[in-house]
Amino acid sequence: MKASTRQRFCALGFGYSESEGEAAIVARESGLDLGEASAIVSFGLRTRRLQGFGLDEGRGRGCMVPAAMLVVQRLTIIAACRMSMVDVMTDDPAVNAAPQSALDAAI
Repeated sequence: MKASTRQRFCALGFGYSESEGEAAIVARESGLDLGEASAIVSFGLRTRRLQGFGLDEGRGRGCMVPAAMLVVQRLTIIAACRMSMVDVMTDDPAVNAAPQSALDAAI
């Protein structure tokens, strides 16, 4: 968009919620208990710190809630996070190595 067009609009920046609030949302949306939801959010925060190191972006609530729903369905937290948060990042195994290491360290 041209700068002359863009200046006719307002901008509103969005950030992530605090980790406690984010865990409460993940727990409410999935039915998972708060402690396990906090573990999933903790891993999501770790992926955000990897942004710029081979990853375009970290994981947000759009990936955390499905991971929590998988845990409700009796998958382990590690398996659920791998399926809905790690394996969907990229097809490149070398790039997936960093978030997989972060998952192993977080949970």
